[in-house]
Amino acid sequence: MTIPSFYNLHFLAPTAFSLWFGLLNCARGRLLFGMTTSTEESRVISTFFMAMASAALAVSVRPGDALFVGEVSAWAWLMLLLWCTPAWDAYWSAEIGNDPSHSRLWGLGMMTLRMLLAAPCIIGLALLEHTTAWFSLGVLTLGIPYYVSGFITPRAYVISAAETAVGMILGLLIYATLVQ
Repeated sequence: MTIPSFYNLHFLAPTAFSLWFGLLNCARGRLLFGMTTSTEESRVISTFFMAMASAALAVSVRPGDALFVGEVSAWAWLMLLLWCTPAWDAYWSAEIGNDPSHSRLWGLGMMTLRMLLAAPCIIGLALLEHTTAWFSLGVLTLGIPYYVSGFITPRAYVISAAETAVGMILGLLIYATLVQ
């Protein structure tokens, strides 16, 4: 009996990390799937769990370095809150085609600029880990899921699909920054 070549499942960790971030970002945008009525509450809770996932990853990167883990969790939480707090409703509304006064490309450009607020999170994590911050350039792709989702996703799921994709991309960027 031959063991399949995919038995080395090293791709599962970044995949699981990315999926967790996608779920949490979608929950953030959907008021924790209806479990709260407060946008602020859903932001704080979702970003807290994103930061705890980053801290768990930091433990695997530097086992026994409690200071590093604390720095990663605090930095990730503060910067993710910075990233998600300013509203972007007008931008995604234009991007998915719901704003008659702005074009979809205007929405994409504005959302791309707005998503640059995720860059300090990645840059700071890179500095904490003493690695390069090249993955921070990936935040330039965070506006694209809304644009694409506006074309290919049924109207009822446009925002949920885009928020999940944005969370997954952000999770991969954070994972790659800490593990590189």
